[in-house]
Amino acid sequence: MMRHVSAPLRRFTQVPNDIIRHPNLSSDAVRLLLWLLSLADTADISFSEAARRAGIKNGAFQRAKAQLKEAGYAHEWRRQGADGRWVTTQLVAGVPLSAEEARAVRDGEAAALVAPSTREPAVGEPGPRVVGGHPMDNTGSNTSLPPAPPDPLDPPEPPPPAPPGLRPEPPPYLPAQLVEHGALILASVSHSERRLRLTGREVKELAPLAAEWLLRGVKAPELRDELRAGLPERIHHAAALLRNRLVRKLPEAPAIPPPRPAPPRPKVSDMRECRGDHTQPFLFRPVGDEPWCPECRMERAHAGAAQAAVRGAAAVRAALRAT
Repeated sequence: MMRHVSAPLRRFTQVPNDIIRHPNLSSDAVRLLLWLLSLADTADISFSEAARRAGIKNGAFQRAKAQLKEAGYAHEWRRQGADGRWVTTQLVAGVPLSAEEARAVRDGEAAALVAPSTREPAVGEPGPRVVGGHPMDNTGSNTSLPPAPPDPLDPPEPPPPAPPGLRPEPPPYLPAQLVEHGALILASVSHSERRLRLTGREVKELAPLAAEWLLRGVKAPELRDELRAGLPERIHHAAALLRNRLVRKLPEAPAIPPPRPAPPRPKVSDMRECRGDHTQPFLFRPVGDEPWCPECRMERAHAGAAQAAVRGAAAVRAALRAT
């Protein structure tokens, strides 16, 4: 037999398998009990009204109520009030309650229940049992006894989700686009592999872990292959398995090369603008107090030597004329 079960995200009721597999409850009794347990805390309707809404006829309703009372899931009392009117109080529970336990719950004395009922459970050996309260009035304190041992026919329960304040937030260094890309990869894995079905909340919680892989250079097809490779035949909790793989197989971060040294900044504080004939301002580092750059000094030296030669030639010609 193959099964495909998707956990509902809202509007669901937790029901023990003992009710579904009870050998002494008819289908109408189980349907009536599930209807009563699924009512909101603020609902205030009777057993008969719930049966009418569930489509259970009057005769079938009477037989179903009798079975639920016999099994300890339903209790009712008729009492006469101070004004002389008769009032019916009804109690429905998710586990069988004895008459004493039901009266304690009705009277708000559930804390006095210290021993389990002697009734035999529908499935499994007798053991400690949780004492439930009235679904219409769930304001009392939790006085549950230790839970019964797990039924071998029941699948293991998934771990409860972390409270909103304790859920890991994406690290600030992960870009939002990278986290969104990781969520798309997880969604594609969930759609392509039926054993890895994820809810939208689980995809959102695992997306930062997938983004870590992308940040370290892993391509999307490689990440999909890592998540789908070597899966067991039966997976009880897909989100827990994928979280384990994303954390345990996370590749090493690539080595970051050391930064290159910055080039030395030019020292312009001890530089001076040349007074020579330049088309643009020209800075040079002087050796002493000279106002000209080396090129201008060379040109001035050549010009001075040429003028000295001219003056020397003129002096020689004047001396020759005098003689």
